[in-house]
Amino acid sequence: AGMSNGVAYVLDESRTLYERVNYDMVNLTGLDPEDEEVLQRLIRDHEEKTTSARARNLLVEWDRCRPLFRKVAPNGAEAYIAATRRALLDGVAQEAEPALVRRSA
Repeated sequence: AGMSNGVAYVLDESRTLYERVNYDMVNLTGLDPEDEEVLQRLIRDHEEKTTSARARNLLVEWDRCRPLFRKVAPNGAEAYIAATRRALLDGVAQEAEPALVRRSA
């Protein structure tokens, strides 16, 4: 399946995500510094709202977990993703904010 919009941050603990991606539809990349900031904010918000032990552990073990995250985004959506990410970091509410997808690969 493909993605038509948005971005997913996937925790690839088994390091097999690259084998299961439809590269005709999406790009798979590591995190840049802004992605890292967005992801930490999303995980922190999730932990605060749900008291998730998993989210807390990801934050506490960030240096170990960070390299395991991959960004999955539709091909050709770079400008949209950059604008949405910037809006989230600037604290501007938008309809389509990046969504955290917590899924172990």
